Amino acid sequence: MQITTEKLLERYAAGERDFSGLELQAERPSDRYSILESYYVMVFGRKPSRRKIMDANELLQRYSAGERNFTGINLKGANISGSNPMEDIFVFDVDLSEINLSGSDLTGAILAGANLSGANFSNANLSRSDLSHCNLTNVNLSYVNLSYACLDVAKFWNTDLSNTQLYCASIIQTQLAKTLVLGAKNFRTVDWTGTKMTNIVLDDGTIINCDHDW
Repeated sequence: MQITTEKLLERYAAGERDFSGLELQAERPSDRYSILESYYVMVFGRKPSRRKIMDANELLQRYSAGERNFTGINLKGANISGSNPMEDIFVFDVDLSEINLSGSDLTGAILAGANLSGANFSNANLSRSDLSHCNLTNVNLSYVNLSYACLDVAKFWNTDLSNTQLYCASIIQTQLAKTLVLGAKNFRTVDWTGTKMTNIVLDDGTIINCDHDW
């Protein structure tokens, strides 16, 4: 016996649980999702969360329109720098200040030279990403995966790197000041060449106030 998704959900909502031998009628995926979404709203009072796959152009357009909360989006491999960092590294002017990208997948994304002041990247995946020359003032990078990421010549000030995965990251020719690093993982695997650290406290109590090439 054939039955529509809508009918099945109606009978399920009425308490029925045995649907042995039934066959769902063919429906367009979009129709089926719409029905399932409506049922989810009925049961849980809200729409189900979906990780949005977004390209750089859409993000910048929506940001320019005033949107700031992009929690959980997928920007894997996106180039948000607005330029080719290998050709023109000093002309970036992308402003993403106060943006919320917490929990997002930014693996391999290029944000070189962007103004990210006040941004929230907590729990995001930024492995192998390019944040060189970025303004990271007041940025939340706690619990972020920065493995193999490039943060060369970035501006750190009141930046939160607590509990961040820093395995083999590159943070050269910059300055860490008022930066929280407690709980940061693989701190000593980072390339700190030419970087100056001011009042940086490690988990073992070590306080760093000098130029360090680890």
